[in-house]
Amino acid sequence: MIVLRFLKFLTSFLLAALLAAAGVVTTYALKWGRELPDYRELDNLTRSLGSETKIFARDGAPLGTLIPKVGDQAISRTIVTLGEISPFMVGALISNEDRRFFEHYGLDPYGLGRQVQRAARGDSVQGGSTLTNQLVKNTLLLEEYQQARTPDRKFKEWILSVQVERSFTKAEILQTYLNTIYWGTAGRWNCTGSTRRRRRTSARRRRT
Repeated sequence: MIVLRFLKFLTSFLLAALLAAAGVVTTYALKWGRELPDYRELDNLTRSLGSETKIFARDGAPLGTLIPKVGDQAISRTIVTLGEISPFMVGALISNEDRRFFEHYGLDPYGLGRQVQRAARGDSVQGGSTLTNQLVKNTLLLEEYQQARTPDRKFKEWILSVQVERSFTKAEILQTYLNTIYWGTAGRWNCTGSTRRRRRTSARRRRT
């Protein structure tokens, strides 16, 4: 009899705890959901981010160039289309960063599962983000979080990634990623500027 009462108490306690946890999660999810930026701004952000302003004197002589910054980092970019980029560059990116890019819808369940396993083992949690996650983090959420790892940023990143995947094609997402993500030192924020800076070559497709 005592065991039965204890089991009933334990069941009620666990049920109440689960309901309370669900209420807390729902409250935060609704709050963070109201704070989401408009995913449709992705087009405008990537077009304006990194645009350079050239200054000329009255006689037309060049005086200098103003390069915008993200935080303390100057941004210098040359916008390229996906068709101008070497397929080897695209293939290497997908193979290294997001092998199921063309299969998922912004979130990779397999990648998330691996991170849960790593966390359960006490290992450091890294990776697991899709190219779309990285794009959202470095554009729509950059100004608000500046790369900070917080639960609300991750939640917004996931929701926005799904919205972006529903509204843009894979080719558009890939092209925007290649023109936006930071690729190395000297303020190179797209693949063409980065490869040209490092090897005096370009990531553009070679013409034969």
